[in-house]
Amino acid sequence: MKNFVCFFTICFFFSFHSSSQIGVNSKKDAENADTFKNRPLLVVLRDADKDEERSQFNENLKKALEKVWTYSKIEGYITYDEWVNLSKDKTQKDKYSIMHYTERDLQGNAPALCLGIGLMENKILTHFVDLNLKDNVVSDIIIALITLQSDLNLGKLNSSKIKEQGNNISGLLSTKTLIIDEYYATDELKKEMSKIYPHNFKFTNKEDIDNLIVNQDEKYLYMKLIQVKSRPLVSTGEGGKEIDKKINISGTVFICLFNLSNNEFLYRYLYRGKDGISSKDVENLLKLKF
Repeated sequence: MKNFVCFFTICFFFSFHSSSQIGVNSKKDAENADTFKNRPLLVVLRDADKDEERSQFNENLKKALEKVWTYSKIEGYITYDEWVNLSKDKTQKDKYSIMHYTERDLQGNAPALCLGIGLMENKILTHFVDLNLKDNVVSDIIIALITLQSDLNLGKLNSSKIKEQGNNISGLLSTKTLIIDEYYATDELKKEMSKIYPHNFKFTNKEDIDNLIVNQDEKYLYMKLIQVKSRPLVSTGEGGKEIDKKINISGTVFICLFNLSNNEFLYRYLYRGKDGISSKDVENLLKLKF
C-alpha cells in the first residue's frame, strides 16, 4: 500500500505542479470544479454551415455526452453566436458553465484541438483535454469526456478512495481482457506480452476498439496513451515525444487505463517511453501494490 500511495503521490505531484492541464491544479481550480458540478452546462457546437465534417462532430459530441457525461446537468446545445450574446447578458452569464472545442490556440486560453469546460463569465477553459479529430468518431470523444471528468474529480481523491480504486483494478486485471491498440504497441511488446502478462489480452485495431467503447463491452479494459497539452505561450521545458514515425506528441503523456463496461477511468501514470506502449509499461501496471 505504501508503495502505491507513494507512486500515486508522484503522479499527483506532476498533475498539480505541471503547467500542463491535468487535474485540479490550484484552490481556485478546485472551486471552479465544484461550481461546474452545480451549474447547468451549455455545450457550444461548432459552426457547421455546409460543413459535413463539423456537422458530424456535433452529432458525435451529443451522442458521447448523452452516453457518459455525469458530472453536471446538460442544459442544452447552443451556437457560437448564442454563446457570445449570453456572455454579454449580465443576468445570464454567471448562471452557466460552458463546454466547447478549440479549433485554434488561445480559444478559451487553451491549446488548439482540445475539448474543455469553463465558466461563461470569464471565457477561459479552466479544464481541457486533447481531442485530435483524426478519425472524427464517437469513441474518441467518449474517451476525452471520461478523461475530463476524471480531471475534475482528481483533486478530491483521498487515501481510502485510492486504496478502493487500487483493489478494484487488481481484480479487474485478472477477470477482464486488456486491449491495446496495435498501432501504439511496440514490436517488442507484441513479442513479449504472453510472457510477461498472466491474464487475457488482445492487440487489435482502432475500428474494433471504437466499437467496443461505444458498445461498452463489459469484457474489456483499455490501455491508452493520453496527451496532456500545455496552455499556449507557456514555457514548460517539455519536449515532444515521438511515439512512432507518423505521430509526434508534445507535452506530457500518460498511460491510462479504462474500464469499458461502464466507460470508467481507472488509472494513469506518467509515460517515459518514446516508441509506444512497451513491456516495461505493462510490467509497471502489474507491479502496483494496493
